[in-house]
Amino acid sequence: MKIICFDLDNTLVDSVKAHTKAYNRALSIFGLKSKTEEYMFSKLGRPKEELIELLATKSNKKVRDEINKLHDKYLASGYFRYTKRLKYSLDILKYLKKRNYKIAITSNCARNNIHVILIGAGISEKYFDLLIGNDDVKRSKPYPDEILKVGKIFRKKPDFVVGDSIYDVMAGKKARVKMVAVTTGYYGKKELKKYKPDYIIKNLKELRKIL
Repeated sequence: MKIICFDLDNTLVDSVKAHTKAYNRALSIFGLKSKTEEYMFSKLGRPKEELIELLATKSNKKVRDEINKLHDKYLASGYFRYTKRLKYSLDILKYLKKRNYKIAITSNCARNNIHVILIGAGISEKYFDLLIGNDDVKRSKPYPDEILKVGKIFRKKPDFVVGDSIYDVMAGKKARVKMVAVTTGYYGKKELKKYKPDYIIKNLKELRKIL
């Protein structure tokens, strides 16, 4: 049995517009400044606590927690429809399923967000054997907890982790799993290389060469 873990945002799907709309609506409730999609693109992938501190600067924890809850609510109530499937994501999932890989999502999104984002992107959950969100572990990426939980459930360490951000790379390295960085997110090859992933690819189509 081989196990592969995928990050979600900017690895399998483009959810920047969906998250931006959901967060901006939540920020507006508290009279806080909205963010551009370009800004959100550069910040996604961070631990949720760190992300909300950047979005709601100078707000107290109670307000930040409420913004996060509202974001999740608005995402689920309709903004998830702005999510798009990234090129080759469905192809690689089909390819892996045919080869009997166990496929997990390890995301810094909450698990309910993972469900609706997949719906918005038109990716069936039938391709995944396990979904791990940030609310399933004590510490999200860049800590390895999500990846380690996958290993604990399957009773075998994952063979590969695939993600677009430096936080994915750090988590994969800490979990001592082969790390495949893909340049479909904010971070380019030069930046990702600093964190020493095992492989760097341009898109998920190139993952076949590694596997």
